[in-house]
Amino acid sequence: MFIGHFAVAYILVALFPAVPPLVILCGVSFPDLLWPVLVLTRKETVTVSPDSPLQNAIRFTSYPYSHSLVAGSLIAAVPGLFIAYFVSPAAGILFVAASASHWLLDVVTHLNDLPVLGFKKDSKAGFGLLNYPKAAFVLEIMFYTAITVLVVQPALVIPLLAPGCAFHVLNANSFLGFSRKNPIPARRYVALAIFGFLHSSGERTKSLQQDDQKKVFRGGKKMQNPETREPGLHRAYLVTGTILLISACMVAGCSSGPAPAAPASPQPQAGSGNAIMIQNFAFDPPALTVKAGTMVTWTNRDSAPHAIVSDTGSSETFSSDTLPTGQVYSYTFTRPGTYPYHCPIHPSMTGTIVVVT
Repeated sequence: MFIGHFAVAYILVALFPAVPPLVILCGVSFPDLLWPVLVLTRKETVTVSPDSPLQNAIRFTSYPYSHSLVAGSLIAAVPGLFIAYFVSPAAGILFVAASASHWLLDVVTHLNDLPVLGFKKDSKAGFGLLNYPKAAFVLEIMFYTAITVLVVQPALVIPLLAPGCAFHVLNANSFLGFSRKNPIPARRYVALAIFGFLHSSGERTKSLQQDDQKKVFRGGKKMQNPETREPGLHRAYLVTGTILLISACMVAGCSSGPAPAAPASPQPQAGSGNAIMIQNFAFDPPALTVKAGTMVTWTNRDSAPHAIVSDTGSSETFSSDTLPTGQVYSYTFTRPGTYPYHCPIHPSMTGTIVVVT
């Protein structure tokens, strides 16, 4: 979910008009502002499939810090304490609450990949609305529109609704799959994510700043005199931005070790005669010749899950379960012939086994 998080921010701003909107907007965005920093510093990992532009093809293989309910809220409490000290206690509490709301919304859309605790032996959550991408696209824009219309005063509905819906439409390929391949590699996807949230937060902050004669939200309280309010707001924005940057750097530097990688041993190596490595979304080698009675072993070295299935019409049929990182599948070929196979998760991944006497 993306624009839906800002709908929650509008509700919180309406309920707590004395808190600077930027604090709340950064709060609901905090997990997605922290996540790119941790991915780029290799503390968390994501795999973007080149074979599909849809969001349900993106594998968030490890994000225990940015997107877990418990650990993520504890991390958000660090900038929350600074915001409470420099801005107001209510602002600090709302920042942490807004950050936690991010997980609660994401659990509706994500696959079963959201960490609950963020620690070892953790359980995962996710109802998987993204498995129904068209429904997810429609429901998110309906949710954003409904909250904006119900909470925001009429004068601000269009200034907030237009950019939110425009961004959602620009992101439509990840829901509706207009392109057959994914045009965005992983690192560019990460960079776009942080740019999108920063830009959206900035634009919404501008729209939400009103003088004290205007009640921005339905039922909103009258704000302070501009002469006393503006210096406080400027200080709040400066403090919030600085704290977010420092917190992201602290988490990136202090989190324990790099993101988990595929086990390095004792696995068969490509070229050993009967071993095939699955890496970089390809079978290596793509074609393998073995003698009848040889057991062939596939090892998944990618961070994304894969599977091996023989093509339709093959004289020998073989099929693996889904292989997570580091898992192995073996099959013994008993009859001479040529056996093409593929990965059903990523259909562009193909290979061939040639069995000779």
